[in-house]
Amino acid sequence: MTTFGALYRVLLRSDARDTTSVISLLTAPILVLIALRLALPESNAIIADANATVSSTIAASVATTGLIAGVLHIHYWRQNGALRLLRTFPISSGGLLTAQALVCAVLGIAQVAVLLVLAALPLRALELSVFVPSVLVPVVLGLFIFFFAGAIIGLVTRTLVTSALAVMGFSAILIYLGLNASAGTLPGWAQTIAPYSPVLQLRDLLSESLAGHWNPQVLGWGTLTLAVTALVLFLIGHRTLRWE
Repeated sequence: MTTFGALYRVLLRSDARDTTSVISLLTAPILVLIALRLALPESNAIIADANATVSSTIAASVATTGLIAGVLHIHYWRQNGALRLLRTFPISSGGLLTAQALVCAVLGIAQVAVLLVLAALPLRALELSVFVPSVLVPVVLGLFIFFFAGAIIGLVTRTLVTSALAVMGFSAILIYLGLNASAGTLPGWAQTIAPYSPVLQLRDLLSESLAGHWNPQVLGWGTLTLAVTALVLFLIGHRTLRWE
């Protein structure tokens, strides 16, 4: 087994043992989805409305899950001395971030799977199709983006309180811009920058995949945008993280 593989297994076991966090990870977006589903009007367009609702819920959940995971793990590593211990191991800071991002992706995929099953079966708000597995690509890229962004926030802000406030403000702005860009209700300056929000790109990709629409322009441009954003944030995080 490689050093990276061993590190990934250790990190996955560590996160999986935190049952409180895992339960919260799975239940919080479910409660949001139930509330949004109950707010939907009963009409013939229910599936179209639900597609947008489920896509928006998943995009918001991916953003908040990634950001919180990134910040908390940086502070956890500082507190338990992992950043001092790992400096003696043959692993780079980029390898540590990538291994933890993969763990975040695994847990995030479980979260999304629960959401989709709930939306399709008990809530009957979504029709699952053979294209559903295609949501994995934007979900994983989105989790990478927001995990790396959260890690950078945790590295730049030295205290957990400061990091929490930064994450709350950052996630609120991103989600607000991303989920309201198509409605045309944003102020002029916000409407200008909203198309560049990764939340919007993620939501559009999820919506296309769930609906079974394969628009090469939307899928290609959206996937490329998310991949490049994830790479840039990874490089910034790799350069910012220093062994203590």
